[in-house]
Amino acid sequence: MKAMVILVAAALGACSTMEREAPPDVVRAFRALDRNGDGYITRDEARSDDTVARAFDLADRNGDGKLDPGEFRLIPR
Repeated sequence: MKAMVILVAAALGACSTMEREAPPDVVRAFRALDRNGDGYITRDEARSDDTVARAFDLADRNGDGKLDPGEFRLIPR
C-alpha cells in the first residue's frame, strides 16, 4: 500500500513538475494531445501530431506504450 501511495505521488509530481519547468507551449501541446486527460499520451493520441507520432518510439523510454510528461518533453519542437 505504501508503495502505491508513493507511485501515485510520483505520477502527480511529474505533471506538476512539467508545468513548473516546461515552457507554456509544451504544456499546452501535451494537454491538447492528451485527449482523455489521464496524464499520458498514447500512440493513438500521438497520431494527431506528425512530429510526436514519428518520435513516439524514441521518446517512450520505459517502453510502456505511452508518453508521460517527462518523455514528451524529450521530443524536439
